[in-house]
Amino acid sequence: MRTSLSLVYLAVSLVSAVPVAEHEKRQNAEFDYVVVGGGTAGLTLANRLSEDSNIKVAVIEAGGLYQVANPLLSSTPAGDVLWAGSSPLDQNLLVDWNFITAPQAGANGRRIKYARGKCLGGSSARNFMIYQRGDRGSYQRWADQVGDDSYTFDNLMPYFKKSVKFTPPNTQLRANNGSAEYVASAFDAIGGPLDVSYANYAGPFSSYMEGGMNGIGIKTRPDFNSGELMGAQYCSSTITPRNQKRASSQTTFLEAAKNRANLKVYSLTRAEKIIFNSEKRATGVQIPFGSILSAKREVILSAGAFQSPQLLMVSGVGPAEQLKKFNIPVLADRRGVGQNMQDHIFFGPTYRYKVQTLTKLANDLLYVGAQFAFDYGLLKRGPLTNPVCDFLGWEKAPRNLVSSEAAAVLDQFPASWPDIEYLSAPGYIGDFSNLFVTQPKDGYQYASILGAIVAPLSRGSVTITSSSTAQLPSIDPGWLTDPTDQSVAIAIYKRTRQAFATDAMKRGLADTKEYFPGPKVQTDEQILNTIRDTLMTVWHASCTCKMGKIDDPDAVVDSKARVIGVTGLRVVDASSFALLPPGHPQGASTTYRVLATGLLNQTGDNNEEDFNALGNTNDSGAFDSIQLVTLVDQATSYQHILLFDPWWAQEDSEMPRSPKFALVNEAIERSGIDYVVNTTSIVTKCLPITTDCGLPNRTDDDSTIPYHCSDIFDGNLGEIPANGLERLKGWNSTFYNLENGSPQESSIASQLNPFNYNATALVDSISIGGLAIWSMIHRYPIALSLGLAMAAWALQFRALQQFTTSRTRS
Repeated sequence: MRTSLSLVYLAVSLVSAVPVAEHEKRQNAEFDYVVVGGGTAGLTLANRLSEDSNIKVAVIEAGGLYQVANPLLSSTPAGDVLWAGSSPLDQNLLVDWNFITAPQAGANGRRIKYARGKCLGGSSARNFMIYQRGDRGSYQRWADQVGDDSYTFDNLMPYFKKSVKFTPPNTQLRANNGSAEYVASAFDAIGGPLDVSYANYAGPFSSYMEGGMNGIGIKTRPDFNSGELMGAQYCSSTITPRNQKRASSQTTFLEAAKNRANLKVYSLTRAEKIIFNSEKRATGVQIPFGSILSAKREVILSAGAFQSPQLLMVSGVGPAEQLKKFNIPVLADRRGVGQNMQDHIFFGPTYRYKVQTLTKLANDLLYVGAQFAFDYGLLKRGPLTNPVCDFLGWEKAPRNLVSSEAAAVLDQFPASWPDIEYLSAPGYIGDFSNLFVTQPKDGYQYASILGAIVAPLSRGSVTITSSSTAQLPSIDPGWLTDPTDQSVAIAIYKRTRQAFATDAMKRGLADTKEYFPGPKVQTDEQILNTIRDTLMTVWHASCTCKMGKIDDPDAVVDSKARVIGVTGLRVVDASSFALLPPGHPQGASTTYRVLATGLLNQTGDNNEEDFNALGNTNDSGAFDSIQLVTLVDQATSYQHILLFDPWWAQEDSEMPRSPKFALVNEAIERSGIDYVVNTTSIVTKCLPITTDCGLPNRTDDDSTIPYHCSDIFDGNLGEIPANGLERLKGWNSTFYNLENGSPQESSIASQLNPFNYNATALVDSISIGGLAIWSMIHRYPIALSLGLAMAAWALQFRALQQFTTSRTRS
């Protein structure tokens, strides 16, 4: 308890340096386009639409800013393994939806956590950062299925090039045996906002994997971005080369739109339903407190493969039988809404290796702290720059390793479409329950090769559980339920073992033993059962609002992404893919959105056919035009409200700029362990406040104060200054069961504002079963900054390990 309380002292003292920003009145508003979802899709789309200053665009996003909630761990490439486990206990309460699947028949009844980004940037802030494009054959099949040649690879290539800004690998920092090949002609010299490059550190295990791939007949190929995938190579990543941080749609596409007064982002705001008129035309989106954001032209859903179909269904578009269960009036009976879910899964064996892997990072916190402070923090190099997986291989499943029935089905896929993808996984994987705390602590380094099924036949579904979007939908991916997938899965395990048995991979082995699942797993039945016990999603859910021809009864949108059966409504995200291409859909998703914006312009008032490339980030100026509007949703379980400006003014060009106001609402949820953090309000500085967030106002000393801000005012403070509250009040209800005015309360309160509130700061937080640990690196003399950084990382990783271990054991 003493350690926990000391962390709370640290949390309260560090939060205080960030000022509160002014709140803007919440009310009904009208735009040309209302985009639901500020993730990979929505922000890319909003960027393109708002290029025309005459077009007003609103983006509704349920999450906040991962730079505030989780910046060190979300922005650092190596941090992508955190909270990516299959265990329902491995949750990130700050920037993730933490979906839990229905029991999976193909996974021995397991319920698997499905990570999805709940923040600006969406899953581009949570993924493993791999960027590659699909093969020509898959895009040709897409075009054929929807009857639109816009989706062939050659026709998409200009959009591929326009969406990204490519930087070649830094050969001065990468090891000689980690040379990444690329084809320069696959990219444009100008490009768009999304950074695509390579980590300044090549994982040493990957060079052994390359030899193993070559040894089983998978030859090295030049790249994965020119329409061909068969072969092996280092993969490019969405990484910003100048600082080696994650490049997300928020740090790139939203950043590029920062000076546009016609773009407004409603963060921490849940879309409740789509509003239709009597002619079945979408006219707006209802958000909490009865407010409506109206769309003069169109509403665009970019809420992802789980929540775009959910929002359609609660709004009356979907399978009539399902809607009637929840007394939802049926506007359009579309049986395909929420159906046809496609996804990739992976799994694989683990061996001991003689080179450094993730096992080192998970078990040596002093090393991690030193790496963060020096190699990563100062020199932009070292293992923290690497997003863990940096090498891929692709092939057709050897037909002698699959059943004749499976071979016949697989032969129906295009010749360029691989059946299997191999991914470097430098660490112990096991059952995927937690990729960090389960790393063995025996002093050895572990490494795995994961094999993924990338021509899956199994299909899943997303169904609603109520008429409200406040309740998460039910997700049943249906993984490994198709016999062909099962046959390919067994072949994958055999092929990965063959790769580890090659001379090239043997040279790196610490010994020849397979440590997971072990030599006892040999028969096809044993292998398949092991796969069922350990399979994990690659987080590529798609096709739940499938694109298709108008006469396809299972299609939800047409080739222009328009929802069939209503007007004024589109779905533009992975849910509206016609099919799931092999590999990682980030590249396809970004390009699809750029293409869709071109289609929107062609069918709207702006008929330009050849629009300019997206603009690049401008580091100068302030983030004045984008107003991050936050609505506090009374239906949520949030218990902890922090009021401060998450885009605080910075001299550092790597950070976003400060808008006029922001409200960050973070949850500290009650846990079943020894301590409970009760309802708490912390404020550091209130600027003039005359309006609220939709909650009732109250008047105090001739000042009108929003309800949730009035909570923090002490009745004994006397007159509230006309220019806002200058004195700080830490909380008004119990905090660790401390009473107001107690010596402990005073001790904590005295630490609330030890620094100038304009101090440059970087806030990081992780939620651990109800406890939020806040750390901040101030721009002090460099030695102190580095010391604080190392201490913060050590605290975070140790707390994460202890919490997850205790929850797993319980």
